[in-house]
Amino acid sequence: MAKLEPLNADLKRQAGDSIRGYLYQHWQAVHAWLDLKEDECLYLEGAEDFDILKSDVAKAVQVKNTSGNITLQSDSVIDAIVNYWSLLKNNKNKTEKIEFCFLTTSKITIEKSNIFKNEGGGLSSWQRCNEDSLELEKLITYIRTDEKYVQKLPSDFNYFLNNNSTNEIYNKIIKPIIWITNSNNIEEVKRAVERKLIYYGHENNIPPDVAKRVSANLFEYAFSTSTKKKRFLYLSDFLEIFGSNTTIPMPINYLNNLPDLMNQILKNSFQGEKSTFGIDSQVSKNPKIDRCFVYRKNFVEKSVTILKQTNCLIINGATGIGKSTLAK
Repeated sequence: MAKLEPLNADLKRQAGDSIRGYLYQHWQAVHAWLDLKEDECLYLEGAEDFDILKSDVAKAVQVKNTSGNITLQSDSVIDAIVNYWSLLKNNKNKTEKIEFCFLTTSKITIEKSNIFKNEGGGLSSWQRCNEDSLELEKLITYIRTDEKYVQKLPSDFNYFLNNNSTNEIYNKIIKPIIWITNSNNIEEVKRAVERKLIYYGHENNIPPDVAKRVSANLFEYAFSTSTKKKRFLYLSDFLEIFGSNTTIPMPINYLNNLPDLMNQILKNSFQGEKSTFGIDSQVSKNPKIDRCFVYRKNFVEKSVTILKQTNCLIINGATGIGKSTLAK
């Protein structure tokens, strides 16, 4: 077969960067989903890429998968501040506190003016400053007077900055906006999701290789939910998806017959016959054990005690942890 080549294309019309951005956004949403408390929910494609909602606070999260560095002068940063201001106005009748999170893979660098050189950049100063810091005064003065900000901020925003105290600006603008920079790339986020699933699976006796596979099911569910009219994700949704993908369905008649099957297995084992499943219930001599292993004395003694008391011992666990060696 002849070697096939793609058609010559207009690179400006290709959606590769947009697709990567959407994938990253949804993996970050899945990661946040796994951190939800019982009284919280995630809303996809809401005020921002996803919103974390609670009775007393709502956090809008904007996700950026970008490579360049950012400063207070970056268009994306100023746009985010403007979006937060619009969010406040659109929700002025809401009783809950509103926060805005700008999450990006980009790193912070220093503005060309070097005004925040000693602080490591204006955004670094924003991340650190508190209500009584000298950095706060410097930051607010910059936003009030910088030409680019004066031009790009809405007139009512500029009015607020110039007619309110430092304390009021801090509590309404500076404190509620959270800058999360130099965030993990998409592969690191996916791996972080898998780790959360492994830890949750460990608490529920689910092997790691089974637990981490649920990440694909969660991503698919979140992506599908983002296209619907109601785009809520709850902790209970995660629990249902995890449970349905880490258990094996069994017909109810099998469960009804299970006590009889177990009784038959035990009966056959006492008689030295083959069990219902065709497994030799007794061995004529002790099997060989590899000399290179760590002897688990307490565990062996506990297992022997259970076997003597019940005449039955079921050994269950993940692959490669020594079940066969323990049985020998």
